[in-house]
Amino acid sequence: MSLAPYPKYRPSGIEWLGEVPEHWEIHRLKLVATVRFSSVDKKIVDGERPVRLCNYVDVYYNDYLSPALDLMEATATPAEIENLGLDVGDVVITKDSEDWADIGVPALVVETEANLVCGYHLALLRPCIRLNGRYLLRVVQSAVVTAQFSTAATGVTRFALSKSAISNARIPLPQIDEQRDIAGFLDTEMGGLDALVQKQQTLIERLREKRSALITETVTRGLPPDAAHAAGLDPNPRRKPSGIEWLGDIPAHWETRRLRHFLSRNESGVWGEDADSDGTPVLRSTEQTVEGGWRIRQPAIRKLSEAERSRYRLERGDLVVTTSSGSARHIGKTSLVTEAVERLNACFSNFMQRLRCSESSLDPRLAHYLLNCPTGREQLVFHSSTTTGLANLNGAVLSNVWLAAPPAYREQEAIADYLDRETAKLDALVAKIETAIERLREYRSALITAAVTGKVDVRSARQSAPADEGRDGEARPPD
Repeated sequence: MSLAPYPKYRPSGIEWLGEVPEHWEIHRLKLVATVRFSSVDKKIVDGERPVRLCNYVDVYYNDYLSPALDLMEATATPAEIENLGLDVGDVVITKDSEDWADIGVPALVVETEANLVCGYHLALLRPCIRLNGRYLLRVVQSAVVTAQFSTAATGVTRFALSKSAISNARIPLPQIDEQRDIAGFLDTEMGGLDALVQKQQTLIERLREKRSALITETVTRGLPPDAAHAAGLDPNPRRKPSGIEWLGDIPAHWETRRLRHFLSRNESGVWGEDADSDGTPVLRSTEQTVEGGWRIRQPAIRKLSEAERSRYRLERGDLVVTTSSGSARHIGKTSLVTEAVERLNACFSNFMQRLRCSESSLDPRLAHYLLNCPTGREQLVFHSSTTTGLANLNGAVLSNVWLAAPPAYREQEAIADYLDRETAKLDALVAKIETAIERLREYRSALITAAVTGKVDVRSARQSAPADEGRDGEARPPD
């Protein structure tokens, strides 16, 4: 789509924003919206009123909020319900997260009910009469605001936005009718782009399911006949009951043993003190992917003693397990230290456990597959203990995980080699699709930013806002 610029522009007075349409204004968010932080937690308290709670994940995974979502039940005081009850046109954003890129993620309330309340870790933005809620959603999604939030976020292991940082964010502000035009145009365009992204994500999910099934079948039943024959192994070994109900039958020559029998080291990590750029990189669970890979962007730099650096330095073949998380998807995720990770000369945090296999007892690559497949991962989730909303693991639990494996190291290597090859093919397909999704998202972000900063004039599209939009904001000044 080719869109023309506005006829006339003027300097915004803000270096990173540049010029804006001549008739637009620039305002701090607090002048056109109220900003409220929530302390309503996921709990039931006697004497409080029942509510349906909009949580972090509800906002993070949805552009639009309504009672139709599967919301958690909790309780709140009358004052909390009055102050944090959600109205149509409100925008809710994430105000803190383990990853700085996940703060400031917005969602718009498009439908509500009397007991729908904004939950903990979130900030409620309520637009006043000069600000349209749907336009506010797109402004907060734009690079204009996300850059401000990223700069203002503070923290080391968890990043957070202060109320002042949110309130003082600057936003471009055309007249209310023009805000509706922009919001309507973007609603239409984003609908098409989001549908494309969803199709690609569905394909990725199917490929990941295929990957998981391949790993599970191989680490519990052995190599397929052709691959076994190529590796010089029996292509059709006899089976025997494993003695473990959820594991079923395994090759007759395999053994079922607890993980501790294969380990030479099983220890939690270190955190140290704040340091400058001359400190030691310390990897955290946020650097691990759910699938058991690595996504290392900006590891924490910590001050450690020479003894700590020597003891906790990660070496190729180490397994690193997340031992504390608020999510069942993340607890127990296990990453294998590769040669590239070893070169970082990094240590690992105290919310992780390092496992090191004894020499020639268990191929660490096979251990990685065993711990990340459902038969391994579900044991970790099941045995994790929960305190203050966090699931926790420890070395004792990890050492008691049941594994089935061939006693011969040569066969272990053959299985690991086969899975390395086959998963690499699937991972390459996933990476290709993820690149396509990333390009769609980059275009999506660029289009939103161009529209809400006035770099393109969408008024000619004349897309009207949906009928259920509700009010633009409260007919009262902000707090």
